[in-house]
Amino acid sequence: MIAKVIAYADTRFEALMKMQRALSELVTDGVVTNAEFQLDLISHPKVLSGDYNTAFLQEEFLPNWTPED
Repeated sequence: MIAKVIAYADTRFEALMKMQRALSELVTDGVVTNAEFQLDLISHPKVLSGDYNTAFLQEEFLPNWTPED
């Protein structure tokens, strides 16, 4: 791990918005990160609404997620 990004806010939604901004502005050179995956995950409507459970990632998100080149 080279960094951990943590976002705090008064509400869960505001914290997710801060995290989206931080991940979208993240710049790394010479290393591969999972920032794109994290950004796509926290931008998913079910994550934003809080309507997900522990099976969501494996059963719903990953089968439909395609990384950008």
